[in-house]
Amino acid sequence: MANVLVQNGSSEILLLQRASRLVHPYVWGLPGGMIDEGETALRAGMRELREETGIVEGSLALAGVRRFLIETPREDIRVTNIHALSWRHEIPVILNPDEHIAYKWVSETDIYGSSDLLPGSPTMIASTLHDNFEIVDLTVYNDICITSLK
Repeated sequence: MANVLVQNGSSEILLLQRASRLVHPYVWGLPGGMIDEGETALRAGMRELREETGIVEGSLALAGVRRFLIETPREDIRVTNIHALSWRHEIPVILNPDEHIAYKWVSETDIYGSSDLLPGSPTMIASTLHDNFEIVDLTVYNDICITSLK
C-alpha cells in the first residue's frame, strides 16, 4: 500500500474523507491505495493521488519516503508514505466521489488531536515529518502496532 502526505505552501496537510462503501467509512486519511503488480510504491502513490484528487506529480516536490508496518490481529500491512510538498498555498482538489466525499487542509497539530482518522495516521504523519517525535495517537487501539521501517 502507498499513501501520499501532501503539504501545501502553508504547511497544511491534505486529508480525504472516505466514502460509505469503503472500509472505515467516513473517517479521514491520506490519499493512497494499493500498489499494482509491477508498480513501484512511488508510482502507485502518485497514481492514487491523481485518481483521488486530480493533483498531478509535476505540481509537487518529493520531500521523502518512509515505510511502515502496521500489525493488526487480522493482517499485517506494509505502507509506503510519500511526503510531497507544494509551493502553492491553494491546490485545487477534484475528488473521485466513488472513493471520497470531502477533503480538507489541516494543520499538523490538528491531526495529533484527532480521533476520526484512519488508525495509525497520526503516528505515520509524525514519523514522516519528524525524527523521534513522540505523540499520543488517538486512533490506535491496543491491538494495533505501528513500526517505522525507515
